[in-house]
Amino acid sequence: MVANAVLTDTEPVIEVGACSECFTPMRTEVISFLGRRLDYAVLCECCQRRLTSEREAEEARNRAGRLAKAFDAMCPPLYRESDPQRLAGAFLRESEAWEFSPEGLGFIGAAGTGKTRCAWRLLRRLHFAGRRVYGLTATAYAKACADQFHDAPEVKAGAEAVLGRCRRVEVLLLDDMGKQRFTERAEMELFALLEERTGNLLPTIWTANAEKGDLKKMLSPDRAEPLIRRLVEFTKVVRGEDK
Repeated sequence: MVANAVLTDTEPVIEVGACSECFTPMRTEVISFLGRRLDYAVLCECCQRRLTSEREAEEARNRAGRLAKAFDAMCPPLYRESDPQRLAGAFLRESEAWEFSPEGLGFIGAAGTGKTRCAWRLLRRLHFAGRRVYGLTATAYAKACADQFHDAPEVKAGAEAVLGRCRRVEVLLLDDMGKQRFTERAEMELFALLEERTGNLLPTIWTANAEKGDLKKMLSPDRAEPLIRRLVEFTKVVRGEDK
């Protein structure tokens, strides 16, 4: 209990001051503490709105800079900027129309049709919209599958980080599927990855030069059908013949 407490109501002391930014005259309250007057900056409504707007714009620029830096660290330099006029119409239309959902996208087309560029453009859009995304080539994924058993601790840790990121991100890009044969370990890891992602309703974007029959030849006989079925069952397959 506080004894001998004295509560008093006093009228605020108002005086004419000036905005600390534009020096417009304005009425301000005199604030004292322990008998000493406190000096403080005051802003008129116009300056307060302007400074708030400037601060929000600066924060937006900083956020955009951080997002750009993070995306550039992930995306190969060749695909960071692309001219839409030089991309295949089907790939471009589908990548621009796609919205986040459990159904991913599969781009099949010859080299030079822009499937990889469209896939990275889509990842960039999602990244700047706040989605957690990650992209890598199928070859890099296969290497990470092997490197998780590497003798060097730093190589092993790096590979495990890549594989973990592939499992967790909201949208994953696997580029150039079927470009080279997978090892048995890589096939097993890829099947487990697709099972986990589809089970958690996380979409996968993938690209391939090969059609289904050609892709099947790049996989082992016992895992080819299940892998391809997972690739196409939960994605909308797009072929890029037209421009």
